[in-house]
Amino acid sequence: MEAPQQLLDAAYEHLGYAEGDLLDATDSPSGLTPEDWVNKGKWLALAKDVGAEKVFFVDNNPVIVFATTDSNKQQEKFQQIWNMARPPLLFIASPGELAVYNLNRGPARDPKDWKDTLGKRQLKTAQTIAEVSEKLQQFRREQIETGRLFEDER
Repeated sequence: MEAPQQLLDAAYEHLGYAEGDLLDATDSPSGLTPEDWVNKGKWLALAKDVGAEKVFFVDNNPVIVFATTDSNKQQEKFQQIWNMARPPLLFIASPGELAVYNLNRGPARDPKDWKDTLGKRQLKTAQTIAEVSEKLQQFRREQIETGRLFEDER
């Protein structure tokens, strides 16, 4: 079973986010240019507050949030990150699974609602590092930066 951090690292590398504007969630400007901190600092601090690991930006807009959690806590993590209000996508890694969620769908009211409506929120999953580049290819950095992914959704 793949560890959550290994799955996220595979997404950063295999889907091209490492070459883009991928930043650590942080409440301090260390390592960022003053301009980056002014444009992205509030999002990075908020991401840290909700327990995210990294945020991917396109034109200073937060587009994808990356996080890890236990297998039985995806609903809780989704809710926390959904409260950020702007990013449309969430990658949650848990032991043996990397799932991509649509943050434009509201959170579930309870665990039963979460299970019943999971198909509307969860877009794709990968269970292994090898599956990340195969099953999640539609979420490559180029698809996000050009807007093609969001055009395809419509």
